[in-house]
Amino acid sequence: VSYDFASTVRVELATSYHGAVCGLCGNLNDDPADDLMLPNGKLASNANEFGVSQWVADVEGCSQKCDDCAQPFPPDFKPPSYTSVCDIITAEDGPLAGCVNLLDSKQYHDDCIYDMVLSEGKQQAACDIISDYVEECQRQGGCVKSWRTRQLCWMRCPANSMYSVIASGCPVSCTSLSSQTDCKIPPSEGCVCNPGYVLSEERCVPLAECGCHYDGQYIPSDEKFYADSDCQSLCVCRRGTVTCKKRPCKGQQRCGVWKGVRGCYSKSHKFIQG
Repeated sequence: VSYDFASTVRVELATSYHGAVCGLCGNLNDDPADDLMLPNGKLASNANEFGVSQWVADVEGCSQKCDDCAQPFPPDFKPPSYTSVCDIITAEDGPLAGCVNLLDSKQYHDDCIYDMVLSEGKQQAACDIISDYVEECQRQGGCVKSWRTRQLCWMRCPANSMYSVIASGCPVSCTSLSSQTDCKIPPSEGCVCNPGYVLSEERCVPLAECGCHYDGQYIPSDEKFYADSDCQSLCVCRRGTVTCKKRPCKGQQRCGVWKGVRGCYSKSHKFIQG
């Protein structure tokens, strides 16, 4: 299960679940015609009706913001001009042209217009749909060119990083300083560290600020730790190098593990010894 912290939840199941599930994600029975099955066993007439149906749970502070959300637009509906941003999805000469015939681009385009109208023209509604479209296209091997601009769905990146339309699913980090050739996570658009910087947790830091690898473990820079089980040798990681000095516990202390950290603690502490 994955969530993009915006609008998309992805659930991937093994083939052993074929035909054995139901709910918002469908039945996994190779028949898309019955994916909109309601809890009462009836089929919803459209995806909008399905989404606001009996699957909706009562959650305090959460309410439906429109009375006719389940109703599709009438056949003669003319989208407002602000929905033109959605046209990038189906443009055969645009940056997402490699996705048009790979996915159901018309459905994504319709969803984009629908969400924009319901949100009264908020561009973020379109950005969420286009981003989902791009992600699925890349997952299926489609070619995506740079499509975000300062005026359209610009992606803000943290310090020392920049946007890339093809970011590695297994980026170089302080814990893994070599690129992973066997990465099983497909590339996707996102933020990548600037040249000379690597990932450290969720930040991009200069390579020189990375920690150390010691006895199969990654030690953050400037962190002190005992390298032995009886707290005789205190070590510190600095500039990628571990140095150790003899530093046994004092008379009123004893060696133990407290909150996952081995160290010298007061004898009154209740912790795991050894």
